Amino acid sequence: MRTFSTKVARLLAVSTLTAAALGATTAAHAEHSAKPGPHTTAATKPHTTLRTSCPRDGHLDYNAVCTTLSNGALFHDKGGYGTAAVIHSRYEKRSGSRVTAKLGYSYKGSERWGGWHDYSAGQSREETDTRYDDFNLCAPTIGLLKVDGQGTFQTPATAPTSSC
Repeated sequence: MRTFSTKVARLLAVSTLTAAALGATTAAHAEHSAKPGPHTTAATKPHTTLRTSCPRDGHLDYNAVCTTLSNGALFHDKGGYGTAAVIHSRYEKRSGSRVTAKLGYSYKGSERWGGWHDYSAGQSREETDTRYDDFNLCAPTIGLLKVDGQGTFQTPATAPTSSC
């Protein structure tokens, strides 16, 4: 009987230590993966769709930026993924009356836009552009939001997404 009790106690202790070790490894990996750096890619960095607030300086991490607006927030980020550049712009409408707006971004003085959409309080939308051409990840991009009848709003410029 004592041998059985000892085996059960050992098994329980080993299981607990294994579970704790796995949890610590996963947490450390998640923390390491979330840290921005010169080789951050769209596949490894936290995505702006998970953000709920925008800091005063507009810089969320290495290459993710935002702007707080009176009735919401505009988020923008870019990343390299293999031979592609992936650019995201997202608008979160938090309050106020319905607006018609479109999302886009500016790159080296030229603008690319998505289509027009209606936004009511509590709604959000993201536009993603994947570029396979000579898009230079070293050049900054700026997130844009054009609101019908109100003008165009922008984020601060992103940082380079690769070692340049």
